[in-house]
Amino acid sequence: RHHRRGIGRRLMGLVAAAWVEQGGCSMSVGVLTANARARAFYEALGGRFAKADVYEWDGHALDESIYLFENLQELARLA
Repeated sequence: RHHRRGIGRRLMGLVAAAWVEQGGCSMSVGVLTANARARAFYEALGGRFAKADVYEWDGHALDESIYLFENLQELARLA
């Protein structure tokens, strides 16, 4: 019931704004490759697929997709 209410967009905007305030100019986000809904969300926000990786969690190797956000000013406007 929390999906599609703008909460994730707002949180990403707040993170981007905070990072810009600290001098950041880009940021990356890792998401499980199997999570198609989350990958589509990051892509809709302007994230560009940067690379595939493997995330180790509790002894399990999980496929991860890394997204790069280079236009933080635009993303910060969502805050």
